[in-house]
Amino acid sequence: MPRLVNRLVSGLLVLLPLFVAAHEEQPRQVRILLDQPLVDAPGKRGVLHTVDFAPGQVAAPHVHAGSVVAYVLAGAVVTQQAGGPLQTFQVGESWYETPGVPHMQARNASASAPATLLVWQLLPDGEPVARPLAQ
Repeated sequence: MPRLVNRLVSGLLVLLPLFVAAHEEQPRQVRILLDQPLVDAPGKRGVLHTVDFAPGQVAAPHVHAGSVVAYVLAGAVVTQQAGGPLQTFQVGESWYETPGVPHMQARNASASAPATLLVWQLLPDGEPVARPLAQ
C-alpha cells in the first residue's frame, strides 16, 4: 500500500506544473480514481482519472508514456497530438492518444463553462500520467 501511495503522490507532483490556466493561472484539477497493477500485463498498470478544466484553461504541451483514452463528461475540449488535426470533442465523445506522441494542445473550448474528462491510461510501472515537454 505505501508503494501505491508513493506512486500516486509522485504522479501528482509531476502533473502540477503541467497544467496552467489561460485566465486564472490555476492548475487543472486531476483526480486519480484508480491506479491498478494489471496481473495479465506484467509491468503495466491501468490508471483511471478525471481532469477538470476551468473556463478558458489550457494545459502545457506534454507527452504520455502509455496509451490514453479520454471521454468528455462535461463541456467541450480542444485537443491535438503532434502531426494530427486540431479536434474539438463534446459531451459523450471520446478519443485515443498514441503513447510517446507529444500532446501539443489540450484546452477547454469554452471561456465561460467548465469541462471534465474521464481518462483511462495503460502505463508502464513507475511512469507518471504525463511528462512536460521541454520548452
